[in-house]
This record gives sequence, C-alpha cells and structure tokens, in this order.
Amino acid sequence: MKRPIYVTITALLTFVVGALQLGMGVFVVAKRHDAKFLADTSASSSTLFALGLGLIGVGVVMALVAIGLMRGSRLARGIFFVGLVFQLAGGVYSVVTLQHDTRVGAASTIVGALVSFYMLFGSEKARLFFAK
Repeated sequence: MKRPIYVTITALLTFVVGALQLGMGVFVVAKRHDAKFLADTSASSSTLFALGLGLIGVGVVMALVAIGLMRGSRLARGIFFVGLVFQLAGGVYSVVTLQHDTRVGAASTIVGALVSFYMLFGSEKARLFFAK
C-alpha cells in the first residue's frame, strides 16, 4: 500500500525536530565550558553536558522513529504514540497550572498532539498502511 501523505508529513516533521534536537545537543555540549554560556544558563558544565547528551539521544531516537514511520513500522508508531501521550499530559498540566501567558503555548501543544494523533491513527489509510 502507498504511504498516506499525512504519514509522510508527520514523519518529515518528526525527522526535522529530531535533527534540530540533535544539533542543539551538540551545541550545548560544545559550549558547556564557555563562561558567557554558563552565566546565561545559570547551569554547571556537568549539567549542560548531561542536558546536551540527553538532547542528542532524543534527537537520534526521533530520527529513527521518523524513518520507521516512513517504512510503516508499528513499533515506530507505538513509540510516537507514547510521545503523544506525554505531550498531551504536559499540555493539559500546563493549561491547568501555569499562568495565563503560557496557556496559549500549552493549548497549541495539545492541538498539535491531537492533530498528530489523527494523522497516524485517525484515518483509514493510515491504519491500513501500518497494518501491513
């Protein structure tokens, strides 16, 4: 079966976000000893190193999930689903507990998660693509 356009769009966006996280992780690791960067972040070099490695790890996982989505992997779709659940939970928590000026961003997180959920789980074409 041909890959639905919604799946392609979701996978490409996932890959781009993963690449950006990977790049940010490399940047943070590279700048962890820079005095101005340390002052701006109010973090220690070891904290920045751990954060950078975490970003690199998440970026690599996201890129692999994106490739899996393009190939119709149910495992990649499941991992993506778990990420969506965390995104929804974080968005709901933020809307309920944070101040007014951050609620718009949190609400957009919820909307993005719901749109992504529909793109991979809501359409018949997507269900058939991942059922193979």
